[in-house]
Amino acid sequence: MLKLFERSMLLQVVLVLAALALLWARSLASPPPVVEDHAILFSLIHSWLSEVPLLAVILAMILVLVEGFGLNMILAEAGLVSQNSLLPTLLYVTMASATITTLTPTLLVAGVMIVGVRQLMLRGTLLTIDTRQICTVTSLIGLCTMLYVPSVMLMASYLLIGINYRLYNIKDIAVMILGFFSPYVILLSVLFMTDGMAAWWDSVTLTLGSAGIYITKVGTLKTICIIVVTLMMLLAMISAFGHMSERTVVWKMNATTIMLLFVGGAAMLLYSGLMPPDTTVMAIPFALCGTQMLQGGRKLMGRHKSRTWHKDLALATTLIAAILC
Repeated sequence: MLKLFERSMLLQVVLVLAALALLWARSLASPPPVVEDHAILFSLIHSWLSEVPLLAVILAMILVLVEGFGLNMILAEAGLVSQNSLLPTLLYVTMASATITTLTPTLLVAGVMIVGVRQLMLRGTLLTIDTRQICTVTSLIGLCTMLYVPSVMLMASYLLIGINYRLYNIKDIAVMILGFFSPYVILLSVLFMTDGMAAWWDSVTLTLGSAGIYITKVGTLKTICIIVVTLMMLLAMISAFGHMSERTVVWKMNATTIMLLFVGGAAMLLYSGLMPPDTTVMAIPFALCGTQMLQGGRKLMGRHKSRTWHKDLALATTLIAAILC
């Protein structure tokens, strides 16, 4: 199966579209209700789409696909994956679709975070990022919290990323804080002028009041599938770290930046409001780590080592488990 991702780009696009269709077939056939959340921006989206659940499913599919292709392009530009492979797109689409069945705030958050990842990618021999990039990324996290409040936990990832880039001084920390709150300055200014402060505060209290850890009963098959997907994610992370020693310093720093999103994505699983937690944000590091695990025998410039059947089996198992989730 992996050899197909060495063939023509058209064939790879067809494979990604086929996987997307299989992953979303049940939702298209029987659209679930649109996910509800109290976050101010997503509550507006919910009010627009609540009466047309099929449209929400279609929009979610389009978003997953666009995010997958966008992330693939960013990883390729940074030299983290091959320029001629859409395997990262397939892995992102698979993992992002595994635990959602319609448009969710976490899917929108993942899209914003992919934009943030592009800001943090090092190029050439430069081993640091500037103040503008720091401010942009933390502003994006602030925006994410308006879509889904638990995404504030992504700040844990970016604090670790800051340490990775040696951003220790007071100026950098102040920029992070100011960047995070800048979307709220704009929001509160608009709400003040439109008399919407009371409604916004109500949404905040409702969000905090609905916090908790989500526990639900699922069938045996779905439980097995979730375990398989989780194990593949962990194995991919371990495999990616194992290939670090072969890479350049810039490659290592870029890869570490993306892998650290796993921390914030995992922390988000501890919270649930009106919707069960999902693995959408963690699909970003999985796209890179899974590619390194499955194409670990390929050197950066295209040189091959042996490729064994167990990698094809791992990819097929992950895809099947995601479809059945």
